[in-house]
Amino acid sequence: MHHDHYVGLPSLLFYYVQTGADLTKLKIIGPKNDVRRIVEKAVEFLEIPKFWKNAGMPAIIETEGGDTFETEDMLFETVRSHHPVQGLCYRMTDKNTGKVICATGDTAVNDALPEFFKNCDALIHEISLGCKENTPGFVHPSGHSTISEAIKLASEVKTKKKKKYKLNTCSC
Repeated sequence: MHHDHYVGLPSLLFYYVQTGADLTKLKIIGPKNDVRRIVEKAVEFLEIPKFWKNAGMPAIIETEGGDTFETEDMLFETVRSHHPVQGLCYRMTDKNTGKVICATGDTAVNDALPEFFKNCDALIHEISLGCKENTPGFVHPSGHSTISEAIKLASEVKTKKKKKYKLNTCSC
């Protein structure tokens, strides 16, 4: 829940209120220490109560690593990321199809991730460190991952959907 991840939130909320949607039907899930403050600041920035008096406020679901949240159609599971600020990794299961999408957000190598992401249909993994190579066991202090670490994790968790990329810009 830092700026490069929530910068689109005001645009999303603005779209909702411009179309006359009731914000109380929107659920925003995020890290307990930050999500409420970020949503409230976005609402304040847009001056929603001033211009859209009946728009309401989105439901805010505060989560910590290990928490789960369910809707009629989806199951959201969380585990803590390895990052300098509080962050979460998500496992999202569509209850109707059984399809599972996992997302790391910002995180360095994390021993909890292989089991948490096991047998997912798709894995979205950040690679902010690009082709930088870390020595085995080294955790970068920035709390981010390399391409090699993302590929290794995808192999370990047996991700069902695989796409091969030819990387011409580095030796990964």
